[in-house]
Amino acid sequence: MASRIYFMKIGPYSVGDGKDKFRKLSLLTTQRINPPLSECKIWNYLPRNFDFRKIDLVISSDLLRAKGTAKFLRNNFLRKEIKIIYTPLLREILFDVADLCSEEEYKLFGSDIIRKMFIEHFAQDRLLEKHNKILDQFNELRKFLDEHNSRENILLVSHTFFIKLFFDFLRNRESFHKSTFVEDIPKSF
Repeated sequence: MASRIYFMKIGPYSVGDGKDKFRKLSLLTTQRINPPLSECKIWNYLPRNFDFRKIDLVISSDLLRAKGTAKFLRNNFLRKEIKIIYTPLLREILFDVADLCSEEEYKLFGSDIIRKMFIEHFAQDRLLEKHNKILDQFNELRKFLDEHNSRENILLVSHTFFIKLFFDFLRNRESFHKSTFVEDIPKSF
């Protein structure tokens, strides 16, 4: 395993606004659309006190918004020679927002209802990706990380639910499937 692994949530992206937004969120969470990073808004999402120069390797989800985040970091903060590896192992957990809540509930409660219901559906193994598949992906990612130089500081660029679940998996593999998430993860990764 690397000497240090840092997690960074992807930067902002847009699926649009208006009456079609809930349907587009459903397409996003089932990975049927792949929006790019909204680069003009990323400055507001960056951790303020993180020294990106200590990073030796970036491993990123291969979805466009994650790729855009990794490239933005290299172009603005990382040493230019830093290698970026893109992998599907860091893709967001597959779920359908329409399975978690109705459009009316989403309009009333926003993304809070999605977070709450994601946790419940995960705990009950009712997401599109089941516990066994998620565990297989996490174990494969651990092997992938182990294959890299143990002296490197690695930055993982991924998606909100993936990071929270993977972080929880690393902390407590035995009871991972009962997870209700680790609540002490900072808002900025």
